[in-house]
Amino acid sequence: THPLCPPPQGRGRDLQTTLYTHPNHTNLNSPKIDYIIFLDSDDFWEVDLLEKCVDLAQNYNSPDIIWFDWREIYETKTPPKYQSQTMLELFGFTNQTQITAIEWLNRAKDRRIYQFWWAWQGLIRFDYLKRVNLRFLEGIIYEDNLFGVLLFSHCESIAIMPSKLYNYRIRGGSTMTKWDFKEAPSYIKPLLAHFDYDMALQYFKSHCHLAIATELQKFCLKDTHIARLCERTFIPSFLVELCDILTYQNDPYNLKVQFYALVSGRKMDLLYIKIIDKIIPNRLKKVRHYCFLLYFVPYLIVIRGRVKLK
Repeated sequence: THPLCPPPQGRGRDLQTTLYTHPNHTNLNSPKIDYIIFLDSDDFWEVDLLEKCVDLAQNYNSPDIIWFDWREIYETKTPPKYQSQTMLELFGFTNQTQITAIEWLNRAKDRRIYQFWWAWQGLIRFDYLKRVNLRFLEGIIYEDNLFGVLLFSHCESIAIMPSKLYNYRIRGGSTMTKWDFKEAPSYIKPLLAHFDYDMALQYFKSHCHLAIATELQKFCLKDTHIARLCERTFIPSFLVELCDILTYQNDPYNLKVQFYALVSGRKMDLLYIKIIDKIIPNRLKKVRHYCFLLYFVPYLIVIRGRVKLK
């Protein structure tokens, strides 16, 4: 861990903040601190970010999560004509407020937000993070999908500040923009023995979505209202993304078996998937793909109308 800076002068001087510079950091032993915050090496904060967060933490009696907004800064040759909405904007929060995990899930469901990601968009109370023993899932991209959903689902309080305090740089070669690397990323190289470059990227993306959905399903199996609401809100969007798994002719990571295990408890979904997988041969890849999407078209309508899937 690395101390960021001395606490700001004034009422928040006693609040200590620490930065974890690596998402897979697993050592949570540290000096006494109250909150941690993540910062990607490409990005930067507004100068008053920490001071505003300190004030908010004290105003709302040290919430588990402080959630602020962010802006996109494009450093690509052709920036988009229209910027997509941030997650905070999609949730429709325009004033400072405090909510619970149930309120967050109900708002996601009501506003048709069926994918959620969160990592550097705020501060996390350190005692809370230690108590839930939450880590980023290793070996995948999009790990902030799982981290964000589980972090918010376990918490008791979320303080919201809609100010745009984080500057998110979008540059060429990033995993979050285009898959156009001059050299294959290390996580893709083992798959190049089985696929061409584009298919290897697609297959690895399916592998990541499946890993996230599998871990999320473990939480959703708990007999709690939050777990059941989380399952109804977020799992269907992953099923939409994962239909492509059954169209791969090569399957070096055995994703099909893992996918069937994931949907084994969803009887109607499993029955339909097995029928299509059995009667339509793999060589008719596009036909199989559209049959799977047709089954999940209600999910596609509500998801793609609101949130840009990763």
